[in-house]
Amino acid sequence: RASKRQILSFFCVAFLNFSGMACYAIITPFFPNEALRRGASQTTVGFVFGCFSAVQFLGGLVLGKFITTVGSRFVLISGVFVAGSCSLLFGLLEYMEGTTFIAFCFAIRSMEALGVSAHTTAATTILTHEFPNDVAKVMGTLEIFTGLGMMAGPPIGGVLY
Repeated sequence: RASKRQILSFFCVAFLNFSGMACYAIITPFFPNEALRRGASQTTVGFVFGCFSAVQFLGGLVLGKFITTVGSRFVLISGVFVAGSCSLLFGLLEYMEGTTFIAFCFAIRSMEALGVSAHTTAATTILTHEFPNDVAKVMGTLEIFTGLGMMAGPPIGGVLY
């Protein structure tokens, strides 16, 4: 039976995974058209989406070693702060055009991915520590929230746009 601390830890991390992936996917309905209006090509739009996954992958490799030095809690909180700040900054891109717009899309999206990578890597570390006997079940359940975030992001983006 899980303790209150374990349950709270799980649901906090599940919410982070859900919201992180929803923020990743929330731009899907409107970003391609907005980017094309500002001079980006279809290929560039694809690379803006793809850079998120590439940076998240590379960030996970580096942050896994970094966590042991500074601690998973610090990495988690820092990652949430960076990802959230970048989500807000991405909204300000509507005031830019041309190559400036494209450059900032890549920069902000890459930093957001690094933040998401930090908080998901740290969250995995925390939950592995909290649930040493149920790692497979907890990680599998956590992936449900990740998938739900990916599913919820585009409809939320469509409604907000």
